[in-house]
Amino acid sequence: MTHDRRFLDRVADHVVDLENGRLTAYSGGYTAYRRQKAERVLTATRAFEKQQEFIEKEKEYIRRNIAGVNSRQAKGRRTKLARVERLERPTEDVTSVGFRFDAARIGGRTFLRAKNLDAGYASGNPILRGTSFELLRGERLALLGENGTGKTTLLKTLAGRLAPLAGSVEPGHDVSIGYYDQELSDLDPRRRVIDAVWDEHPEETEESMRSYLARFAFREDEVFAPISGLSGGEKGRLTLAVVMKQRHNLLLLDEPTNHLDLDSREELEESLEDFPGSIVFVSHDRAFIDRLATRVLDLRGGRAMLLPGNYTDTADARAERRRRPEPELREVPPSRSAVLVASKTPARARRASPEQGRDAAKRRRKIVTLEEKIAAREKEIEALENRLWEEALTLGPIEAHRLAQEKADCKSDLEDLVEQWAKLSEEQPANSTANGSKR
Repeated sequence: MTHDRRFLDRVADHVVDLENGRLTAYSGGYTAYRRQKAERVLTATRAFEKQQEFIEKEKEYIRRNIAGVNSRQAKGRRTKLARVERLERPTEDVTSVGFRFDAARIGGRTFLRAKNLDAGYASGNPILRGTSFELLRGERLALLGENGTGKTTLLKTLAGRLAPLAGSVEPGHDVSIGYYDQELSDLDPRRRVIDAVWDEHPEETEESMRSYLARFAFREDEVFAPISGLSGGEKGRLTLAVVMKQRHNLLLLDEPTNHLDLDSREELEESLEDFPGSIVFVSHDRAFIDRLATRVLDLRGGRAMLLPGNYTDTADARAERRRRPEPELREVPPSRSAVLVASKTPARARRASPEQGRDAAKRRRKIVTLEEKIAAREKEIEALENRLWEEALTLGPIEAHRLAQEKADCKSDLEDLVEQWAKLSEEQPANSTANGSKR
């Protein structure tokens, strides 16, 4: 049992859905389950509506003819109608949550700025050192890193719950901060559910408070229950209700999906996608990060590195760094790409044969030119990668995106050049290629 949608998609081959005391089995992972369930509900709804239409027509016929000349037929239909097995109306999920985050203020261009920030607890050494970044309006920044790397510590420091050990945190103009604590410690266990929201908005009526809390699946007398008796999931929903009601334009969310079921997670994602302000968040839900994050602050070894993209982009970048460089190719001229392709060239293309004619000489010159272009492209890619990593904390999102796109274009050009090089190398006799490639 898990709430990790990506894990379910990769591991599960069947899903059993427990709803309203009934179990329904579906084949495949989470995505397949969602599709099949939606189709099943749609089919069941149509069948129910069709049966209801039939029943109403039969009742109308019986009503009109029970006392007339067609009384026998009407009585017969009434008997048959009584034997019809009634279909149940497909139930709507009454526990669904009505998230809709909004902001009372627009704010300026820059929402948050951290400068040479050391984060930690006064009694110990900093967990993070020298962290600098700028958060712009509309950005959604995910804090990634292994457990213990300081994600929650940094978030609490940005929220003002912890004082910086060095450096500074500067909120932007007209920015108000809302904080979701994964420990749910902001709730007073001595108060009632309704008080958690009403205490901050005493001008509103009890009816409006109850209507608002109903969107978070607190209905009827549940709003008067003591907070101390709530489950973790209920406390999580209530904390989100409090934060949402405050209408801050900068949200700092520490594991907001921890206590939510799968449907509620997806509803929260949709709401945060439409949120007009900025968000900094911590989450272990990879699907949640991939859907929301516009940038990532990667925490490791006491340092933070700002990267474009989401969880998958960061994981791919890490995998690429682990793959590079390839030592066995580093010292082999003329280039890594050329050697890699040459190693795959069929033996018949490398067998020596005498040089013949102007065509062979022209091919040799083209090969040399391509090798020079390949080497130049590789240097450009290396320079772009170095800049993206060395200046990750100072690059703005627009410039970082431009550099990432330029790197992708260079890689595409490199692949085309290597393909041309391989084709010419297969056509060129091996001894001629070797001689023609010497520079």
